Amino acid sequence: MQFYFSDNVEDDSRFISWEPTGIVKINYFGELNLSGQYPGKESITSSWHHAAIAYKNHQIKCYTDQHRVLVVPNCVLDPTEMYFGAPMSARLRKQSKPN
Repeated sequence: MQFYFSDNVEDDSRFISWEPTGIVKINYFGELNLSGQYPGKESITSSWHHAAIAYKNHQIKCYTDQHRVLVVPNCVLDPTEMYFGAPMSARLRKQSKPN
């Protein structure tokens, strides 16, 4: 699952990604290349999980369930909108599964 951020530049290449492996990572927030790992003992894909994002004063905090898994200390943008989606490969894999 990916959360995309846009600002007045309308550059939608900025996103936070929750990977099936439990890794949470960012793309294009300044020069940062950050990632975090879900610390839970069960597999991230074995059940539903809660993902949350908090933004305040150019800082983004990402949570999976009750665990803070990633902090972006300065995301260098003022987001005007946010939307979420899935990578195209994940959508295609789901569509191509036999019934």
